[in-house]
Amino acid sequence: MGPLPVLVRQALNARAVSRVFELAKLPETLVGSPEARIPLQRLVDLFEAAGAATKDPLFGLKVGQAMHPADYGPWVRYGLAASHLKPAIRRVLRGSIYYQGRRTMTAQCHGETILFSYSSGLPVEVEQRHHADHVIPSLMSFLRTYAGPTVRPEFVLVPYDDREHHRRLELILGVPVMFAPTMTGIAFDRSLLNAERSSPPCSCGEPTLAELRAMVRARPPRTTSE
Repeated sequence: MGPLPVLVRQALNARAVSRVFELAKLPETLVGSPEARIPLQRLVDLFEAAGAATKDPLFGLKVGQAMHPADYGPWVRYGLAASHLKPAIRRVLRGSIYYQGRRTMTAQCHGETILFSYSSGLPVEVEQRHHADHVIPSLMSFLRTYAGPTVRPEFVLVPYDDREHHRRLELILGVPVMFAPTMTGIAFDRSLLNAERSSPPCSCGEPTLAELRAMVRARPPRTTSE
């Protein structure tokens, strides 16, 4: 959830933080338990409740802007430890199953364009705009770690059809935003796959072998019975 509780508290008050957790049917003690496993639907509900409480249409995006991709955990740090963008993407594609229980990240080649995306896997009718928006800055930051801080995607895809909100995002991101029913993603030129990381991936450094082993052992459930 990144800095979501902090931003709600800053915008409103501590009681509002408790309220959004209640609405999402989650215990507020999760704020101090970043390794806890929770149903994805509840996390999405938390984002939507926080956006509604703050009455800020850009709340989800602001959460993402306040995060670094490595905040998602060792699987992304493992990806960012790669020397070039192409193997970095391959690593996070493999690592995503240890974060959300199944493969949630994809990278598809369409001619000279790469579409790098995340899918929650939730039904399209589920309200998830704020949660989807918070993913966008992390995807862009991941790309810029290799391609440079000024690189912009060719376009951004979001899993909701709201042209008015698309325009808000376009003004901030400086790129076209379009609707795709099942994914949040960015598109960029295929040539950038060869981009080399020129600086340390993040202040937290590369994950240790012990961290990666623990991540694999703690793989989340993949089926309803699990």
